[in-house]
Amino acid sequence: VKALILESVDKVSSGNGQVAEAGETMTQIVANNDEMTSLVKEISNASQEQSIGLAEINQAISSMDEMIQRNVALVADTSAASETLRQQAAELRDMVATFKLH
Repeated sequence: VKALILESVDKVSSGNGQVAEAGETMTQIVANNDEMTSLVKEISNASQEQSIGLAEINQAISSMDEMIQRNVALVADTSAASETLRQQAAELRDMVATFKLH
């Protein structure tokens, strides 16, 4: 009986050690989980900031595209006006050529 009691005490003691070890492991798991949660939040915040930055870049590119389109239209208008002036200058030159100086 004494041997059984001693064996039971040893098993209980061993079980207590295993429970303590399991408790420490769980504490580490919780700490690691908290750290992972913090890292995921940081990644989420960084991703959100990048998304905002990309939206701003997209808006800037859209604004530049609009300005480029306006510039293209202005260049076309300027080109047409230059051609008109060239034609008028040629006509004026032809008209002046008909006059003779005495």
